[in-house]
Amino acid sequence: MGYVVEELNVTVIEAPKKRITEQIFLWLRERFLGIVFGFLIGLVASYPMISRKRSIASDLLMDFLTRDERVLVEIIRQNKEIRQEDLPELTGFSRPKVSRMVNELVSRGILEKEVSGRTYVLRVRNLFKGGR
Repeated sequence: MGYVVEELNVTVIEAPKKRITEQIFLWLRERFLGIVFGFLIGLVASYPMISRKRSIASDLLMDFLTRDERVLVEIIRQNKEIRQEDLPELTGFSRPKVSRMVNELVSRGILEKEVSGRTYVLRVRNLFKGGR
């Protein structure tokens, strides 16, 4: 048995690397722009829902307050901040009742209380600032 050896010429044609790199770059750019554009649309579209959710949460939490607590919170909310010593006159509640209610609302995280001289300045916490 004999072997025949033939000379084999193989020419390898390489695709230009620059062209492939450009194609990959264009493909990535299209995908990236699509993702960024989609994210921006989602962000803009979800803003009303997020703000509405906050308002619903505020309304729902207000429903768990007693009538007197709601009166107190609404007065503070309308004034942005108020001195605790002004509340008995505005609400018609006694000073001890106002003090008890304020302490309860502060402990439940609804109001913020800050020392100001011989009294306190009260504010409604951010979560509860949505109006009714």
